[in-house]
Amino acid sequence: MADEEIGKTCIEQLKKCQSFHLPNLDLPPWSPSPSFLAKFRGPPYVKKESLPCDVKKKIEKCLNTPRPKCQIPALSPSFIASFSAAPVGAFFSMGENTLKIPMVLFAENRKRLCRKLKVKVPKGAVVLLQGGDSLNLYSTDVEYVFRQEPYFNWTFGVREPGCYGVIIPHTGESILYVPRLPESYATWCGPLKTLCQFKQIYETNRVNYVDQMGLFNGYEMNFPFLGAFVQILNVIHLEKLFSANEFDP
Repeated sequence: MADEEIGKTCIEQLKKCQSFHLPNLDLPPWSPSPSFLAKFRGPPYVKKESLPCDVKKKIEKCLNTPRPKCQIPALSPSFIASFSAAPVGAFFSMGENTLKIPMVLFAENRKRLCRKLKVKVPKGAVVLLQGGDSLNLYSTDVEYVFRQEPYFNWTFGVREPGCYGVIIPHTGESILYVPRLPESYATWCGPLKTLCQFKQIYETNRVNYVDQMGLFNGYEMNFPFLGAFVQILNVIHLEKLFSANEFDP
């Protein structure tokens, strides 16, 4: 197509572009590209000198017109307050690029549980939950992919196996019990977490080792923070178990 017709097309399109935003020009395939209009460069078959004078003036005006500044509406104080109040502490995550769930969600679950139990259990009662255990593939050291016990996961959000949790409904206090692993585990699993690190990760009131509970060494259950209380045990158990796993009542 002749350069004169190209120029007329450019004029029509420039008139449509009120703010002279070059990327918004709806130019036909055979017309100069926006980059050509912006830089005065184009395909070999289009010559700058062949463009009509009025087209050149439009282009120069477009190039000399500053782009309007982006007008961003001011954020409302309520939005800023809600954003500032968003949880930024510990979170539950299954790895990089996965959803991060703030640990305050599990703390809220424990509060909800305590509110329900306060009116149903006597003062001094406790909730003892057992987490899931890891399973080995027959007699090998290969482990199945660990999945946390649902009740325990809802209450504490703990990722590690072999843990226990205690909740005191009338005070809202939560205690996490983690297994005491031998130092040899660090050779294969990396540095072992301390009790302080577990407390920081899961944001419970206290963290102790499982062997400090007195459940597996023949002694009476030891909860020094409770004092004397009547041990009435209500156990939630599964009716159907995997044949490869054994659960203690």
